[in-house]
Amino acid sequence: MSLKAKASDGHECLDNDERDITTMSTHLTDDSTTTGSKIEKYWLPPPSVEPLVVDFRCACYKLSHICTVGQTADVKFVIIFEWFDERLEGKSLTTNDLPRDLWGPDCILENAQVECEVGHDSFSLLNPETGRLKRSITFHGRIFTPFDLDDFPFDSDDLKMKFISISNWRTLDGTRFGNDPVKRLYTLCPMLNDHTVDFFTVGWNGKVNEFQILGWNHEVIHPPMQSKPIIFKFEINITRKANFYYLKIFAPLWLLVLTSLAAYTLETDDLGSRYEFLVTVLLTTVAFVYIVQELLPKKSLLTVVDKVVVCSMTSVTASVFFSFLISILPNPGTANIVFAIANQVVYWLTNIILIMPPHKRQQRHKAEILARDKKPELKTLGPSCRSSIVRFDRRSSTQLVSSMMKSLPQMSK
Repeated sequence: MSLKAKASDGHECLDNDERDITTMSTHLTDDSTTTGSKIEKYWLPPPSVEPLVVDFRCACYKLSHICTVGQTADVKFVIIFEWFDERLEGKSLTTNDLPRDLWGPDCILENAQVECEVGHDSFSLLNPETGRLKRSITFHGRIFTPFDLDDFPFDSDDLKMKFISISNWRTLDGTRFGNDPVKRLYTLCPMLNDHTVDFFTVGWNGKVNEFQILGWNHEVIHPPMQSKPIIFKFEINITRKANFYYLKIFAPLWLLVLTSLAAYTLETDDLGSRYEFLVTVLLTTVAFVYIVQELLPKKSLLTVVDKVVVCSMTSVTASVFFSFLISILPNPGTANIVFAIANQVVYWLTNIILIMPPHKRQQRHKAEILARDKKPELKTLGPSCRSSIVRFDRRSSTQLVSSMMKSLPQMSK
């Protein structure tokens, strides 16, 4: 297998014998260690017949500025990888003694925006006896996360983060990095069976303006074809708090429509005064919609808010035509009362029909998420990695995968 790496000077390094690496018994230095005629190339992955098992967990330390219009959010999300490197087993080392070009796994946040920063914060030796290593990768910035806004502002959405790895890797000092698009170097296994740590940790108070966080779910996909990337999806379930839109949009519109009732108190034959009053209310409604439009998402289809706005403007416009009809009918007094009541009844029934179904869907979805376990079972495609991996286990990655494959028939039963 060929493995490409990029050095700090921009040149590519190519080596075809990375699988022939043997663990040296000498102490490690900051650079590759030479024993006889062999050189320990620590920027290559640990030697293993099967793909290396890389455990991981994650944490979210920030979630803010969820923008409905731009469909973006600001996050600070950390992925922590842990794995065994046989080349370090039994060495009297500390984290400060690790080779600067030591290999470590890496990943990419696919839906990150340009301003999202990636930081490789720590690279630590957890246990020198077993060669257990840890690396943390922090994604801090803005991500693009499409929302389903058909029921806006009664929508429940999943704030999505999609991580991919084509066997991506990066050395401790960051001078070498690359991937392997031909052969899978490692598999990603969530640390669900490790009771000493939580797979997912929330690092802030869990509150977000305008939204309520209900839970989270995740999925790891290992495609059967090794040339395809490993995909890790993490979703934070959120639901919108509609009280803001009730107070800022719905209530003013409803008051404007109720105000239009005053036109029916004017003389039925005084069309000029009625028209002037109703046109003023209509223009006020248009101005109000223009002011609040920056709060509304831009969609090709009408949201619930858009439909209520259209319904309100239609009701006021209908009063203009009703005023003309009332003036030409033989019994204008009775017609005035009938048209006034009919206009309001139709308007409020239409509002109920528009608002209640999405409101009930939101409450039902919220109840379903809160009722389920907030740490759902992992969904995987391809070989499952949920084996009995114990932290600081002395077994090699090959033995781990072998025991995992033996347990698959029992799991299928």
